[in-house]
Amino acid sequence: DLENRNEIIPSVAVLDGEYGYHDIAFGILARISRTGISEMIELKLSENEKEELKSSIKGIGDSISYLKSKGLI
Repeated sequence: DLENRNEIIPSVAVLDGEYGYHDIAFGILARISRTGISEMIELKLSENEKEELKSSIKGIGDSISYLKSKGLI
């Protein structure tokens, strides 16, 4: 039970502008309360980390596109 502790924990959420991305589920840190995610914590990333994130999100998008093209989702 999370009660209402407002803890920050690793989570998966659909990004809505965080890190410059929209409409993709990704692992983030989030403040969780009794009602769900109350805040998504956006970490300051180095340029190298931003490039790695971009590559990772591109891989997710490519995988989704492939699955859609095969009629699997």
